[in-house]
Amino acid sequence: MVPGGATQKQGVSLPATSRETIMVNDVVGPNKDVSAMVKADKPIIAERPMYFLYHNAWSGGDTQFGATATATSWFLSEGTTRSNKDDGSFEEWISIQNPGDIDASVDLTYMFPGGTTQPGSISVPAHSRQTILVNGVVGPDKDVSVQLNSNQPIVVERPMYFSYRNKYDGGDVELGSQGGSKTCYFAEGTTRQGFEEWLTLQNPNDTESPTTITFMFSDGTTQEKSVTLPAKSRTTIDVNHSVSMATQCDGVALHPYDYPQWWSWYYNYLKGICAKNGFPNQEIVVTEIGWPNGKPPNFSLEGQRQAIGEVGVGGLVGAGCRKIWIFEDLDISRATSGGGDYYGLYSFDGNPHPAWNEYKKWQSSPTFPDYENK
Repeated sequence: MVPGGATQKQGVSLPATSRETIMVNDVVGPNKDVSAMVKADKPIIAERPMYFLYHNAWSGGDTQFGATATATSWFLSEGTTRSNKDDGSFEEWISIQNPGDIDASVDLTYMFPGGTTQPGSISVPAHSRQTILVNGVVGPDKDVSVQLNSNQPIVVERPMYFSYRNKYDGGDVELGSQGGSKTCYFAEGTTRQGFEEWLTLQNPNDTESPTTITFMFSDGTTQEKSVTLPAKSRTTIDVNHSVSMATQCDGVALHPYDYPQWWSWYYNYLKGICAKNGFPNQEIVVTEIGWPNGKPPNFSLEGQRQAIGEVGVGGLVGAGCRKIWIFEDLDISRATSGGGDYYGLYSFDGNPHPAWNEYKKWQSSPTFPDYENK
């Protein structure tokens, strides 16, 4: 079945427990948009593999099993027309087949995040196929779900071609759903290095829908995420972020055992990593900072004072850090350090170093409550 209603028939014999392959290009000729209806005298299974170099730029392949029934209502939860430097470029299509003897009048409802919608319509002649470029209908940079209602039974698929993140070229295709369900299952899924997993949820109802997602892991543990889907909307779930360590932790620990002038830089760098990965408000705790006093020239009492004072701790406070652990309270016994470096804020004899006074200043400042010395 091609646009306009013209058809072409082909007969094929399939031996028992066998597989046959049809090269459609050879049967219908080049440069054709074509739908197919496959009818057999015994139950069979049919799929449609397709390989492409889309726009002479995006290469890939996809496959789709055939629909076993037509319907007057179809739903497509996934769809996007994004085109920007971060997400890359996507072209979304809707393919509509009308295998019946009567022309079909199809109404479309495009659904966006938040609940806004956009109407559309198309006429599909009998025994024919029509295609809609969604980018041309809703515009660029839109995440969109679609509901199609027809006065005649039809079949709906959604091909999509992309350059994901301007890095991964390809395409996929999906048969539309004929109706909603209160429970859906996905056996496959991974957030391993190099994989990004998403869930696209469509709520075609007139009221919002509270929804619970249960992630199941190979060790038998689970994790739940709750989300409310607005009416007539599309919602996207970033699975990588939903199950990442940052969603399970109260904070991230940073252990900057290095020169004090770098402590605030380390803090800001980790803060940037968290923000880049979608967790800009993740708390960062700095653990076990210290700078020695001792024999080497760079391990002076003044250097230790600056570390616990305006340079090290002061830099962290200025960067926004509010949880800082200081190591340690008392120097080890004299002559027991191989390199002559000692970290205590007190000498082994119990006399405070200048760094101790800086420590007490912070405790008496409005920045930190006095937790006393542990």
